[in-house]
This record gives sequence, structure tokens and C-alpha cells, in this order.
Amino acid sequence: MAYTIRIMPDSEHTRAISAAEQAHGEALEQATTYIIRTLPRMFRTLKHQLRSAEMENPHKDLGEQQMWVLYALTRGRKLTSELAKKFNVANPTITRTVDALVERGFVERQPDADDRRKIYLQLTPAGTRAGEVAHTQFRTSLGTFLSPLDDSQLHDIVIACRHLSTLLPENIYDYEYENSCPVQPRPMAEV
Repeated sequence: MAYTIRIMPDSEHTRAISAAEQAHGEALEQATTYIIRTLPRMFRTLKHQLRSAEMENPHKDLGEQQMWVLYALTRGRKLTSELAKKFNVANPTITRTVDALVERGFVERQPDADDRRKIYLQLTPAGTRAGEVAHTQFRTSLGTFLSPLDDSQLHDIVIACRHLSTLLPENIYDYEYENSCPVQPRPMAEV
């Protein structure tokens, strides 16, 4: 972590500034550590719960990238190149992912009527159902995961998420992965 070194006259005010900067740096380091340690474990736990759930689960054996592609296509049809750009992967990589979804009957390719070189990808009814089931199951699993926390702890999570959201772009469409997030946000109630 980089710190700024300032040469300032020694006074009570400068010592207070220095102490505040050091405290902020320590708080920043602690927050960073907790996020890095917690969020990946939380999402792995949720993914494991979803895969081992004994309910209708048309997406149980899909890979993570296949799930993201399904979610991305819930917002409308896309070109393979658009998906590759969105997920920052090469066209052949996304093509393999899409091929698997086409084989499963979740995605279909539709040639553009005006430009035959363009092939759009869109969800089939089965793909739409798989996406809806995944959304519902993910929300339920997350709710179950959080349910042992008391109201005060849940309130703290809401506040923390609001703070984090201030660091994200205002326009949800400016943030590439936000469009394909498996949890669609509900309107937030004032806390």
C-alpha cells in the first residue's frame, strides 16, 4: 500500500492529520482483507448449496461462464463478439461456451436479416426458464445463508452495500458485469 509522505511543521494539527491518515490506511487495509477473504468464500458456499439442492435445477451442471452468458442474454440478444468483449475473453473462448448452451437447448443462433455475417444469440424458452429458476434459487439460497444473522447485522450489511455502491458507476449499463448479475436488485427501502 502506498502512503503519501508530507513534510509539514510539527504541530498538534499536523500530528492529528498524520494520525487520521494512518488510521484510515489501517481501516482500508482491514476492509480490503475482509472483503478478499469473505466474498469469494461466500459465493463458493452459495454455489455449492445451489449445486447440491434437491429441487428442479436445469442449470445444475452448467459452468460459471455458461451461467454468466445466460444472464447476459436475459437482457436481450447479443453477438458473440459483444459477449467476448463483455467478459474480456477471446471469441473462440466465448464460442465454446455458447456452443455448449446451444447443445443444451438454452441458446439459439439467429442470423441478422440485413447482414448475414451477423449471428445473434438469444435465449430459447428453456434458457429463459433456466435463468428464471437460477435467479429464484440464488435469491433463496442467499436469503437462507443470511438468515442466521440478526436484524442489526442485516442492517449493517445493507449499509455496507450502500457504501460500496457509491463506488460503482451511476449508470448500471456502464458496469459490464452488472448487466449479467444473477441477483436482480429489488427497489431498496430506506433504512
